[in-house]
Amino acid sequence: MPRKPIGQVAMTPAERQRKRREAIIKTTPKPPAPAITKTEQGDLQRLINRREKVLKQVASARSAELMADFEQQMAAEYSFDDRQVWEEAARNGRAAIEEANEKIAEECARLGIPHQFAPHLTFGWAGKGENMIAERRAELRRVAQTRIQAIEARAVVEPCARARKSWRSGLPRRWLAIS
Repeated sequence: MPRKPIGQVAMTPAERQRKRREAIIKTTPKPPAPAITKTEQGDLQRLINRREKVLKQVASARSAELMADFEQQMAAEYSFDDRQVWEEAARNGRAAIEEANEKIAEECARLGIPHQFAPHLTFGWAGKGENMIAERRAELRRVAQTRIQAIEARAVVEPCARARKSWRSGLPRRWLAIS
């Protein structure tokens, strides 16, 4: 039986068989990666649990920092003479109040209102702003705590959910590569 040439070169049956085998290997899809063993699953679950615990500790520490920053900002008291602009504004405000009180006193005298019962204007500097009022401080504190808890929960839940999804979908190697 004569050889069937491929191109210009004649091939032996063994060569033809080898070419067919190579063609089959090239067209056959590769098998999926082997499933992980129970031991590997356990190791992976422990790794995920440890990372989750560390994430929770880091998020808790960050929450404490945020709350401390909030409390520090709320406790801050600003004096009118801390800044030159504030000091000048306070001086102008006092002068305007004194002028207005003189006019009020003149009108009270004209109406016959005794000095001790006469109305008057007062000037004040609210060095803590709306934080002077206890109810407002409590409300701001509740809002800050709620917001910080939400930030903490998101910081813990998102990476853990991603890790668990990756593990369940059979892609543990990708999770292990995440640092």
